[in-house]
Formats: sequence, C-alpha cells, structure tokens
Amino acid sequence: MSHALHPATHSEAFSGKVAGPLRSIGLGCLIVAALIAIVSGNAAEFWSAWLHNWLFSITVGLGALLFVAIQHLTKAGWSVVVQRVAECLSVTIGPIAWLAVPILVALLAGSHSLFMWNDATHVMEDSILSGKAAWLNAPFFVIRTVIYLGIWWWFALQFYEGSVRGDCKDAEDQLSRLRARSGPRLIVLGVTITLASFDWIMSLDPHWFSSILGIYLFASAMVAGLAALTLVVLGLRKIGLLPQVTVEHLHDLGKLLYGFNCFWAYIAFSQYLLIWYANIPEETGWFYHRQIHGWAEVSLVLVALHFVLPFFGLMSRGAKRHAPTLAFWSVIILVANWIDLYWLIMPSVAGRSVAPGLVDLLLAFGFIVLTASAFVSAAAGRSLIPRNDPLLSESLKFHNH
Repeated sequence: MSHALHPATHSEAFSGKVAGPLRSIGLGCLIVAALIAIVSGNAAEFWSAWLHNWLFSITVGLGALLFVAIQHLTKAGWSVVVQRVAECLSVTIGPIAWLAVPILVALLAGSHSLFMWNDATHVMEDSILSGKAAWLNAPFFVIRTVIYLGIWWWFALQFYEGSVRGDCKDAEDQLSRLRARSGPRLIVLGVTITLASFDWIMSLDPHWFSSILGIYLFASAMVAGLAALTLVVLGLRKIGLLPQVTVEHLHDLGKLLYGFNCFWAYIAFSQYLLIWYANIPEETGWFYHRQIHGWAEVSLVLVALHFVLPFFGLMSRGAKRHAPTLAFWSVIILVANWIDLYWLIMPSVAGRSVAPGLVDLLLAFGFIVLTASAFVSAAAGRSLIPRNDPLLSESLKFHNH
C-alpha cells in the first residue's frame, strides 16, 4: 500500500531557475582556464588539472549512485527521506560525463601530455608499454571510457526515473523492480569502477600496478558521495525544503560518512603496507615519487585531513547529530578527497608541481558549480522525497536507539 503524504508534510518542488546561471558560471571558469593554459603553453598542467577535477566531480555522482543501490539492496527504510536527493546527485554523472570529451578528443588527436602510452615512439622504445599496447591505446581507451560512463549514467537514470514514476503510480511495483536489479548493478559497478581506476589513474604511470586501486576508487567515491549528500541535505533542511529530515537521519548519514572514511583509510594504508612489504621496484617507485620534492608533506596533510582529524571529530554521537559540526566535517572530508585525487594524479604527470595553480583552482570551482547546476536541473519540479514510497512512514518515524 502506498503512503501518500499530507500536502503540508511533503517538500516543495526545488526551483530550477538558478541552474542556467550556474551552468554559465561553470563553463566560463573552464573556458578561462583553457585560455590561460593556451597562453602559458603548459599542456600537461591543463590536462592533468582537467582530469583531476573531472574525476572529483564524477566520484560525487558515483558515490551517490552506490548509496542509492545499496539502500535498495538492503531494503533500508530510514533513508527514504534523503533518497531522492541522492538520486538527483547520482544523475549529475550524465552532464559531467560529457566533460570527458576534451580529454578523449585530445587522446585521439595524438596528445601524450597526460598519458605517455599515447606516444608511439615512447611505446616502441619501452618493452613494458609495448606489452600493454593492446589495452593502452587511444581508440580502445575512449571506447572503455564511454562504456563506463554510459553504464553509470544509465543505472542512475533507472533508479531516478523509477523513483519519480512511483510518485504518480503504484510505488510498490517500481520499488520491487529497483530492488531486484540493485544487486546485479552493484556487481557491474564494482567491475567498471575497478577498470576505470586502472585507466584513469594507474595508466598515468603504466609501469606501476596495484590490485587494490579499484577498491581505493570505490572508497573515495563513497566518501565523496556521502559527504556531498550530507551537505546538500543539510542545506535543503536549513532553508525549509526538507523538514522531514531529523537529527536521527543526520545521525545515520554521519555514521555512514564516518565508517566509509575509516574504510578509505584502511584501503589506503593496506595499499601502502603491501607495496612497502613486497619491496618490488616497479611498485615502490610510485610511492617514492610521493615522498620527495614536497609530496611527503602533502602525504602527511592527507593523513591528518582525511583520517586522523575526522576520526576524532566525528567519533562522538553528538557530533553526528549536530548539523553545523556534521557540515564542517563533510566539507573537510570533501576537501581531503580533492587533495587525495590530486596526490594520486599529479606526481605521475611530468612537470607538475606540488602546489595547485590558478588553472587547477579555476577548474575546481568550475566543475563544482557545474555539478551543482546538474543537481538543480535534476531536482527541479520534483518532490524532494518519494511521496508514495511504502517505506516512507517508517522513515518519517525513524529513531536511533
């Protein structure tokens, strides 16, 4: 049986009027960054900054998609009041996916400023690169990227559109379909995220390899998605568009954010420990580059900002139930996630310095604004909660014991 909400209890439709201006501002930042890069002539700086910030934005949507799929798989009731927000965040994958086109076109045009394996001369002189040429070549790389992004976008749209249809039709039928498909979709997401991590991060230094990098990117995406979801929910609640969200829901969002952030730390340390213990030159060289020329300090900042400080800051029950505190740590974790991707990418790119430049900051702001614009477009004209979800009444009454 569906549970329609009394008109006074459901969220107002989110206004889409700001989506256009946000999109213009975001694209403007990207264009200015490109012009600066053209004038400076530093192609490596521009393309590495573009990849870094594009990947950061994609992980936000990907983390939200994983959150939605997990909620359906586990038949969670508590999260229904934040589910629509997560669905809208997940479909930002689509618009952001199109921003991979410049990198893909540059690869097909023969650029090797970012990926050394795209230099035919270099490949012929390097036995390792020539051995990986069947996988690491521009046409196949582009095809794989399109497949990854297409699958993620399609999954996000399926969850989003199925949920929206439930607002007007029998939500039970829609919900049962989404639940039945969530398990297989999570398996596909696991495989594609792993392969994407090999392509977008590991292949920047094709002599290095790590079997843990896929789960590392999964953990990063979950942390980014949960931190962004928490911030958006808190913001909408603050302006009165999500009055159904209580401290009980915030508490559970805080627990998930805390838990997955600790999981990220565990995976990051495991990768370091196993490579350090094995002491294989092809693997340890990757970490060596992150311990010289100022990168050691970045590594320490990352340890503090991405794990130690949030570990103690979000540990208490009170911190998870206090909106300003939860918002503060969500911002810190998102910033740390941005630094983490910077640390993963930049030391592998020739000529990149430790400190972000103007191009990095412009692209960061531009991608964040474009992600916000995509979210507003997805949420515009929709109820911010699934009105007829059969578990809605359970979510409204949810209480942590």
